[in-house]
Amino acid sequence: MVNKLLKKVVDLRRILKKESYRQATPLRIMGGIATGYALSVTINGVLFSYMLWSGARVVLLSGLAAWVVVFLTAIIKGIITPSSYYRPVLKRLFLWGSAAIFFLFMPEMMWIKIQYRKHPAYIRAMEAARSDPDNKALWKKVAAEKEKMYNLHPEQ
Repeated sequence: MVNKLLKKVVDLRRILKKESYRQATPLRIMGGIATGYALSVTINGVLFSYMLWSGARVVLLSGLAAWVVVFLTAIIKGIITPSSYYRPVLKRLFLWGSAAIFFLFMPEMMWIKIQYRKHPAYIRAMEAARSDPDNKALWKKVAAEKEKMYNLHPEQ
């Protein structure tokens, strides 16, 4: 049962055959590639923000730049040529674009406060360290609070 469903949904045997692309125009194929690129960079930016990794803002901005181009193109093409092709594309773009915009405009410490709401000492240490990023003592305090929080080195 599952095998038949997978064969219907994901038929990779036809992916490189020319007959598979007879209905797709070269512009639609390029649009699909651009959509994939825009979504992958945008999703990576959202994940970078979620994980509090450095460079998240740059990845979000570059993903959203490509996202805007693809989104506007999909809206215009969807209005000019009503097709069932553009509806799922627009849904995905809207979902991940909304998440990206949320993380882009969210205050820097808000996600940390949400994620670590049960650990106020860690939040205070992180706020102090982010206000003075060159102070190594403050970052050591953040590491110490993280050790306490996760109990990384329990006393024996």
